[in-house]
Amino acid sequence: MEITSRLGLGAALGLAVGTFAASASAAYTPKLIVQAQGQQTTINVSQDATDDSTARIVIYAPRDVSATLNQPPRTQIGSVRGLINILDLAPPAGVNQEFTGGITTVAPSEAPPTVALCAPGAHDAIWVVSPTAAGASLEAIPMVVDRITTGPEAAFASAKITVCFRPPDIPQGTPGRSPSGARLLQASFTLLGVFTSPTGGSSLAWNALFTPYTPRVGQVNG
Repeated sequence: MEITSRLGLGAALGLAVGTFAASASAAYTPKLIVQAQGQQTTINVSQDATDDSTARIVIYAPRDVSATLNQPPRTQIGSVRGLINILDLAPPAGVNQEFTGGITTVAPSEAPPTVALCAPGAHDAIWVVSPTAAGASLEAIPMVVDRITTGPEAAFASAKITVCFRPPDIPQGTPGRSPSGARLLQASFTLLGVFTSPTGGSSLAWNALFTPYTPRVGQVNG
């Protein structure tokens, strides 16, 4: 199952709010809000605690938004703050914890091994989110970024960000399980000098594709 969201970007306020296709499952209703002005872009993703866990998110920048992806490795391009649920602290409901962190570019040779599983092949940029919660470092989250110049996606997008997450609700000790059963509930990514929005009065549209896991199986549902 994949959930597609088309997002209108208001030119005056730079605010985009997600609406979802009618086929969206009641067990998975993620949300996306984008605020963009000049070279600052804030991307907010969220889901309810009762939703299935997210496996992959692909966020598409509109065609008229330009992307600068040539920053040197280890350049901090933004920050993130949000909320995770850690299942192992108090199963079966888990415990919610706030987290913060930086977003940094890395060379392909420095990319976490999970990149190859999430989005195999070469990419225009690889970013790493380095979150901390309650004073402890969490597992780094890779994000891959690609310009879009050909194919069906080029009809509506100039670039895309892909981020994947490990399954949190499979048995402890299972290879590939999210550490401590952590799963994302909400995250707000602020990027500086990456995406540039036009200054005109036209309305743009961001798009996103969300894919969940099948509960307690660890397989992508889509």
